[in-house]
Amino acid sequence: MKIIHRSIFLVFSLTVLYGQDVIPPVGEVTTQITSPAKDNTSSISVRASDAVSSGANQITVTATATISGNPGITVYLSEDNGNTFATSVTITGANTPEALVIAKLSDGTGLPDGTYTDLKFVFTDQANNSSGPVIADSFIIDNTQPSGNEVTAVPTPRKDQTPAVIIRGNDNISIGTDKLKVSAASVAHGDILYLQKSGSGDFLASQNMNGGNTNTTFVLASTIGGSDLDEGTYTDVIITIEDEAGNETAFTLTTFIIDVTNPTGSQVEAVLPTPGSDSTPDLKIRSSDAVSSGTNEITVTATVNGGATTVYLDKDGNPPFATSILINGDNSTVTIYLASNGSGSGLPDGTYNDLVITFTDEATNSFPQ
Repeated sequence: MKIIHRSIFLVFSLTVLYGQDVIPPVGEVTTQITSPAKDNTSSISVRASDAVSSGANQITVTATATISGNPGITVYLSEDNGNTFATSVTITGANTPEALVIAKLSDGTGLPDGTYTDLKFVFTDQANNSSGPVIADSFIIDNTQPSGNEVTAVPTPRKDQTPAVIIRGNDNISIGTDKLKVSAASVAHGDILYLQKSGSGDFLASQNMNGGNTNTTFVLASTIGGSDLDEGTYTDVIITIEDEAGNETAFTLTTFIIDVTNPTGSQVEAVLPTPGSDSTPDLKIRSSDAVSSGTNEITVTATVNGGATTVYLDKDGNPPFATSILINGDNSTVTIYLASNGSGSGLPDGTYNDLVITFTDEATNSFPQ
């Protein structure tokens, strides 16, 4: 019995010696910082347990971290949701989780971008007993927008109603495979545009791409099923690139035109006189197009013999003649001359009742006359 009494007295004396507390509190991180974090004054939850200092505001918490390559830098803490910061805060010692906001400076300046592997908390009770360092899980602060740009614009005007564009993105943190999220929108054309990556797979409201400045091709559509874009001019297609932390950047694609309407074309004046002795006869034509309405924007070709024989054309009747010529798309009258080859040799004698004139706009829509 004497030995037992002495053992009990020895344990008790280690705990409380003349009214003193010599056992350090136990602290832990209960909720880690979400990573990567856009918020550079992120929140983390801790709690402490102490046999003696178990009341409110009886445990002092301090923290350090390696900041910009410098180890052991004091981290400022806030227990009022970031309104005020100090080098230490006091929490209860009753094992109750409490949320703290961390910052680099007392004015609330956030932590710089980077990876943090040694955020350490120390818990000290009222008797000045301190826990060993409690290390939070590694986390990344990323408060920097990614960059992005158009590499190859949509060719315009175009007949294809699911056009492709090449873009790329870069980020200081999200640099790996499929680390960036890409989306597209056009307010004038139904808001959301759907994307297909690299010409295969599903059309989705967003796709992933590499963050290492790698060129990536995306095909645009109007629905998740890959439906065609409407005909028209697209001036406001905005590409948004978002990194893993939620930082965004946006840029507008170069204006492009979807044109699926054939031009019109007609013969204004027939070959005269007929029969005639001129083997390089002329005729007058005109063409009109809603999009290709400018100078030399309509391509004209001609064939005979059911399309088997190409007729060479020229606008002034002097060699060289060509298999195609350009005319205005504004419905103005143009005189063209016909020949059998590029040197301007005349057409062979005969009756021509199947001369077909084809008008093709810049988007490759064609109208045979």
